[in-house]
Amino acid sequence: MKVEHKPWLEYFRRSSVLDDEPVWPGTQQKYSFFDVHRRAISLLTVACFMLLAFGVFSFFSRVCLILFLTLLTLMTFFFFQARALANGLTLRRIIPSKTVRETDRVTITIEILNYSEFALSGLIVSDRFDASQDYRVALVAETLQPRSMRRLTYERALDGGMGVKNVGPLKAVVSDPLGLFEFRVQEEEPTEIEVFPFVEEIPLVPVRPSIETNQYGMYEVSTRGSNVCLAGIRPYDSGDSPRHIAWKLSTRGQGLVVKEFEKSVNSNVCVILNLSARWQIGRGARSSWEFLKDITLSIVEQQLELGNTVTLFTNETYVPAGSGNDHYHRVARVVASLEIRTDTVVANDQDLLLKYLSLVPRGSHIFYISSFHKEEHRQSRTALKRLRTTGYGLSLVFADTMLFYAEHGKSIEIAPWMDASFLGGLREVVHEFRAFGVDVYVADPKWKVSKAFIPNALNPSHGNPR
Repeated sequence: MKVEHKPWLEYFRRSSVLDDEPVWPGTQQKYSFFDVHRRAISLLTVACFMLLAFGVFSFFSRVCLILFLTLLTLMTFFFFQARALANGLTLRRIIPSKTVRETDRVTITIEILNYSEFALSGLIVSDRFDASQDYRVALVAETLQPRSMRRLTYERALDGGMGVKNVGPLKAVVSDPLGLFEFRVQEEEPTEIEVFPFVEEIPLVPVRPSIETNQYGMYEVSTRGSNVCLAGIRPYDSGDSPRHIAWKLSTRGQGLVVKEFEKSVNSNVCVILNLSARWQIGRGARSSWEFLKDITLSIVEQQLELGNTVTLFTNETYVPAGSGNDHYHRVARVVASLEIRTDTVVANDQDLLLKYLSLVPRGSHIFYISSFHKEEHRQSRTALKRLRTTGYGLSLVFADTMLFYAEHGKSIEIAPWMDASFLGGLREVVHEFRAFGVDVYVADPKWKVSKAFIPNALNPSHGNPR
């Protein structure tokens, strides 16, 4: 445990930044002179003033000298009493499980042990639980007798997003019975909790089968594929691939014959998740990046259940093609760990589509998932249309960023570079890509993820897009 005395300056004035909260550039709050110095009027300042006055007049009056020594003795006693209480205090946080799932609730227990010889009253305990949007925790303990223990509990919903979250630091403010002096006790051991995503089941999203795949799947193609399941042999026709010729059988005098494979193939699905900080807005679970991560995992889970191979591309990393449950867990862990750095913004990051295009197998079906922003659309529009015309299947999923802006427009925790004028025009973009033969889905944060993939009049991606 770390024990430190409250800085003397804070007895008389407040700090400029409270609770070590992240502050956006240009948004640091300014305080009036009275608000900064209003703490100067306290019991400690009154006691210090009286001590000074008695000290001055003690040269002329024996009564003032007695009062000066008495007050000095009391203040010294209270100071060392508060320090003994702080040194004898131990805090311990008990978390039922270090692995939890979004949408659940968790109860945290805090054990407070008083090993000192003094009774402790008015103890204030604070904690920080980043896995919840309501991350600030403040608890007040009743009188704690010498050498005794008390348990305090608090409950929070896991609505702060997926991934590894910090819990703490756990702090306590200890003071003497009169509240003259304060000591701060802090638990130094870091604690983390891993929040697994809650993956929502979505309606079947159509994808394009990959004719050149060698994996069996649920999609019927018009020509024989190159599946590993052999269907038979037939005479060679003009245009057949030379790699399908059965050379040993062709030497038996029957002419060239080719191997024919099953028509049932799977699809190579490539999910491109654009999490560039320039296009994101919100906080915690109520943010565009968490919404995009939920959409991504729903799509990945469905495609893997269909037997397709899935490759994930993001701004920072990518997960090579794979299939099955193990591959899903790998993708889920990568997606859950993706975070948006709000302290820096890459002004000229490389276009995500151009960055990974050489790694996308020919004939794959691509899901491009991004928050809608006019500037982002200007950068990706040409590349997306080129993919569509060069034989790739393409589905676009846009998060309606304007709705996040409407919710967080007055918050200092949105991206300060976000301009509302760049968030409109989604309707025109949807119609433009649909006319080009591309499937487009618009995800509304007010709805469940599954609603974006249901073709009905209420869904803006199918009826009346913004």
